[in-house]
Amino acid sequence: MRLKSLRYPANLKPAIDKYDGCSDPNIWLKTYTIAAQAAGGTFDHMAAYFPLAMAEMPLLWLDNLPAGCITSWASLSQLFTSNYQATYSRPSNTHHLSRVTMRPKETLRDYTDRFFENRNKLAGVKDDDVIQYYKRGVTNLQLFEKLHEAGATTIADLMAIVNKLVDTQEAVVNQFSKDGSWSMLRLPRHPPLTVVLSPASAKLRL
Repeated sequence: MRLKSLRYPANLKPAIDKYDGCSDPNIWLKTYTIAAQAAGGTFDHMAAYFPLAMAEMPLLWLDNLPAGCITSWASLSQLFTSNYQATYSRPSNTHHLSRVTMRPKETLRDYTDRFFENRNKLAGVKDDDVIQYYKRGVTNLQLFEKLHEAGATTIADLMAIVNKLVDTQEAVVNQFSKDGSWSMLRLPRHPPLTVVLSPASAKLRL
């Protein structure tokens, strides 16, 4: 009943993604706690706001907990981390990046997005390893040759090279699709690719 009478800080809206059950619950909970406290929230506020920070499946889990099992923020945190620490999927090691390869008819842009989505689920990967795994995943001979010749040594170098190749690939496809021969490959225009690296862990999407 104490939580129902709480007065919320006006800006208590933690700016974090809803928890979906796929990432490390301890890391997510630390981020949620910091964001809530920065907005003026107390432990009671964090407990009361918690359901709003859950995605659909975790919210169902929360709704189905036995009545009376949550008595404080500490008990809610313990139940949450205990449940999802055991169930969330973890990548085994950086070698999994070598399994992310360009699919048949996949554009360089789509391959790059998918590769770095998986990269962001691993912590402590060296730039040299990322670059090597990325190049190994490119199955188009001409694209591989251009990447190899460019000799990128950092992620920033790699992305500068990839963006030029993506622009060229999309310009060629859009040009030659005008006569209908490549109509199935017509690509929309997109902003340049950017990479935001994150240590969050989750299941690799291969």
